[in-house]
Amino acid sequence: LVSPALAKARIESQWGHFGAQSPALKPHNEISQSMRVDDREVGRITLWYPDDGVPGDARFLPEEISLLRNIARHVSDAIKRRQADERIQRLRYLYEMLSATNRSVVHSQTSEALLDGLMNALVAHDTFPIVFIAESGGDPWPLHLKSHRGIAVEHLPLLERMIGDPPTPLRALLGEVARGEVFCEALQQLPD
Repeated sequence: LVSPALAKARIESQWGHFGAQSPALKPHNEISQSMRVDDREVGRITLWYPDDGVPGDARFLPEEISLLRNIARHVSDAIKRRQADERIQRLRYLYEMLSATNRSVVHSQTSEALLDGLMNALVAHDTFPIVFIAESGGDPWPLHLKSHRGIAVEHLPLLERMIGDPPTPLRALLGEVARGEVFCEALQQLPD
């Protein structure tokens, strides 16, 4: 670098922005390198000299450009390894949840023990931070809340109304799920 003390650096990625604030106008002397994982850009490293801080003929050397390219490649490789580790961890949690669910089904002597075992399997490792279990009395509706985790006490009356009142949007949503169609829909608040 011509003057390392004056050089500025910034990393922009899906996780945020780190380093110096980007100048309002693109500096005359700037180099940038994308960080890629599986041919998808996940971030960018940018180096520049402020226009008012260095002589006009200051330029990055080819070796510095190559160094930035290597840094971006190393960061990309680290991101890819971290993503693979996170995927392995999620799969491990899923396997543990499935195993705990199977143990609960096989070893539970009562419906209460079964539901407790299922709830514990679902909330282990914070896989599902908000979950409830409801059961019917034989008919599909109304449902009755048996247990819950992560639902604020002040929201329980609304949840109980939604699972107990057949014409709510939740009933339509559960019908879609029962047919194997899983999707997300914003539920409107019920009138008081």
